Amino acid sequence: MNAENPNPAPPAVISQPAAPPRRSRWWKWALGAFGAVVALVVLLVVVLALSLDSLARNFIRRSIEEATGMKTELAKLELHFREPGLHVEGFRLANPAEFGGGAFIDLPELTLTLDRAALSERKLHFKLARVNVAEVHVAVSQDGRTNYVEMQRRGAERRAEQEKAGKAKPKKDGPQFEKLDRLEFSFAMLRYTNLREPERNRALNLGLKDVVIENIRDKAEFGTQLVLAVTTAGIDVLNLLSGGLDNLPDKAR
Repeated sequence: MNAENPNPAPPAVISQPAAPPRRSRWWKWALGAFGAVVALVVLLVVVLALSLDSLARNFIRRSIEEATGMKTELAKLELHFREPGLHVEGFRLANPAEFGGGAFIDLPELTLTLDRAALSERKLHFKLARVNVAEVHVAVSQDGRTNYVEMQRRGAERRAEQEKAGKAKPKKDGPQFEKLDRLEFSFAMLRYTNLREPERNRALNLGLKDVVIENIRDKAEFGTQLVLAVTTAGIDVLNLLSGGLDNLPDKAR
């Protein structure tokens, strides 16, 4: 890309041609980190609800810890069977030492309520999803590994080891997402720490509280409504997506 060409395809990156892919990749990591953990919790809960096994909280905590390779805290877990769902308090995944320690995901509250009729047909119709995120902390180690990518890799390796030892159960198609009636969403802090390039460290106090999104039927619709809701709350999402790390403050405020 040359400065002589006045009409390049991406007009805003003439002075820093290599930066946008890197920044965009970071934002996907941040969203992916949060989504991966919430999806893991939802999956475990659905399995428990379908089997109607009243497993102990510590067993569930250990299961998540083994699946993620990260130390897990779970202060409270309530499984509801009359109206299928769960209530979680004090869920926390910790970054391993090579990623600087501290919280990776700090989730003070997660509440899910499911439609029983849809569940009996192996469909996920969420009547209510209440998610309170205190912090998501994406971290890059000295050797360039990213914490949530490493979590996925460790989970895949553990699964492969279990399959090799004949201990893993055959995979079955899980319930299919059908609808989310109401999402109540709070998100306090987003951090990015790069132990190899500390000058790139950033933190953003999002301050999102009780954002409401309703009638979601697919991922695309959810993404659109989420961007609209966050923008309405006063956060310049387009600026963050286009500018990435450089548009985040150097420290939390």
